[in-house]
Amino acid sequence: MHLKHRTVSWIVVTCMVVAWLSADITAKTVGEEIAATRGNANARKALEMSYVRIVKSDAPREQKVHACRVLRVIGTVDAVPALAGMLADKKLSHMARYALEPMPYPKVGQALRDALGRAKGTAKIGVIHSLGVRKDKEAVDLLIPLLKDTDDQIAGAAAWALGRAGTLKAARVLAKFRTNAPAGLQVAVLDASLTAAEQLLIQGKRNEAAKIYEDIQTSAAKVPEYVRMGAFAGLLTARPDKAVPRIIKAIADKDAMLRGTAIAHIAMLKERGITERFAAELPRLPAESQVLLIRVLVRRGDLAASPAITTAVTSPNSEVRMAAVEALGEIGDASSVKLLVNAIDDGKSYQETQAAVVSLLQLSGDGIDEIIVRYMKTAAPAIRTKLIDVLRDRHAVIAVPNLLNEAAGQDKDVRKAAFKALAVLATPKHLLRIIKLLVKLEGDEGRKEAERAVVMVSRRIDNKTSRADATLAALGGVRGTTAKCSLLRVLQGIGNTKAFNVVRTALKDKEPAVQDAAVRALADWPDARATDTLLEVFQTTGDKTHRVVVLRGCTRLLELGGYSTQKAIRVCGELMNGARLPEERKLVLACLAKVADPAALKLVEPCLMDNEVKAEAELAMLGIARAIIGSARDEARAAANKLLEKSTNDTVRNEAAAIIQKIDKIKD
Repeated sequence: MHLKHRTVSWIVVTCMVVAWLSADITAKTVGEEIAATRGNANARKALEMSYVRIVKSDAPREQKVHACRVLRVIGTVDAVPALAGMLADKKLSHMARYALEPMPYPKVGQALRDALGRAKGTAKIGVIHSLGVRKDKEAVDLLIPLLKDTDDQIAGAAAWALGRAGTLKAARVLAKFRTNAPAGLQVAVLDASLTAAEQLLIQGKRNEAAKIYEDIQTSAAKVPEYVRMGAFAGLLTARPDKAVPRIIKAIADKDAMLRGTAIAHIAMLKERGITERFAAELPRLPAESQVLLIRVLVRRGDLAASPAITTAVTSPNSEVRMAAVEALGEIGDASSVKLLVNAIDDGKSYQETQAAVVSLLQLSGDGIDEIIVRYMKTAAPAIRTKLIDVLRDRHAVIAVPNLLNEAAGQDKDVRKAAFKALAVLATPKHLLRIIKLLVKLEGDEGRKEAERAVVMVSRRIDNKTSRADATLAALGGVRGTTAKCSLLRVLQGIGNTKAFNVVRTALKDKEPAVQDAAVRALADWPDARATDTLLEVFQTTGDKTHRVVVLRGCTRLLELGGYSTQKAIRVCGELMNGARLPEERKLVLACLAKVADPAALKLVEPCLMDNEVKAEAELAMLGIARAIIGSARDEARAAANKLLEKSTNDTVRNEAAAIIQKIDKIKD
């Protein structure tokens, strides 16, 4: 849109916005007034006429603005004369038009046309704008002379309204005016001509619209690029019978903008054979246009584009290759698997490789998973791992037998990928085989993934009490320490009663590594049943590392919840009694801070005198006090007062004071 024409529109829009902003206070009142008359025609009419009288009176501006707002919603033809009387008023014209514009009565158009001769300046511009909004065809003869107004804003508004009118006469006048319009109006008139052509298209007058678009395209005058592109796109719609040759010619043009506009239109063409015609043009285009055309052909969803796109996968241009590879994911089939596998192998960059992986994931059709498996079996290890990941994410259950073989292989990365895939795809019928692979595994490469695979497959057994049976049976026949430790970790992941009992027994194993695995498994146990056993270990072990592991395990289980506040206090008490080091007491204090019970304060209080953990104790006491304000107000106040008296930390003192203040408010 031309700058001065934009100014015209912004003047109009600004007036509307000001009207709305000034309405904020009374908007609710408007809704309430209208709602009160719903279903009562007499009351609705009385409300309308009361505001008509306000509009016609000498009432303050604010009241008239409010009246216009109501009349916009409920006004009938009876309100038109009163509103029309304000159209020439520079202070109220915008509100009158705001009320009139949506009204469906012919009298509104007449009122706006009559006001053209009376209104001046911005009021006149606004009236012209309203005529354009209403697409008033009867105003054309009145608007034509205004094209030559000395005020460019009025002339620009008139051009816009003529375009909106959408008559042949208006279009011809605009066409003639374009040839000699002042420089400042050229773009506004071009905009208006595009609008006129669009309106003619809507009316089914394609030939007339096409003539306008052709005139704009062949104009000797300098035409802004967006106008030229609009005319080109409009011409394709107006003359669909000639759209294909026009587009083919345009996509070979040196003008990148024209090529892009032409290519974008291809997706809308409906004729048969369109895809083949444009696919044939693909190799002759510049790289950037090839990318655009590939994407448009994909949007058409026509498999006829596959051969051309397949060829583009080997393009020397990286962006074209990427676009082609991405396209195959959407329109490719089983025959595309080999190309995409090669693209993964030959990818010149990480982005190209990933694009090929994503397209393999997206491919749909019969037999694709089987083909990927076939290529996976013979691919180099680096490619094989990616194909295994693809099979996993495609949920290709058919690949499980081959994945079991890969999990037994020598390449560590392939092995890891295979176990990760088995964790997702394998079923309980494969469980014994996976357990055997885990037991036979040498070294730690892939061990974590194998353990997780056993856990995940075990969890797919419907009977929860049986989920650990296969692992327990394997554990009974295992002699190697490493395998035993792996199976104990698996039992922790399964987490049922049978698994717990065996892991607890393993605490007494003669092998220190097995004991260590048992302690760590219990510390990571998924529910609170391990708490008492961990407490026993904490109270009896002399191993400093195990003490820390157990302590962290206990605090983690306490944070998970699942048992009463009383038990939480008991556990924390036993942990605090057995804690020897400041670091251990700090962990317990962090846990106590989340216990909402006055009894927790008694465990924290002695630590206030211990300089090594004083700061943590104060924070714990604050946390407990906050949590018990509603249930134990006196104890919360006492704890806060103690912190106010004893703490030297200003932040702690301020928080304590805030607790007391909150308690006082509750009391009041």
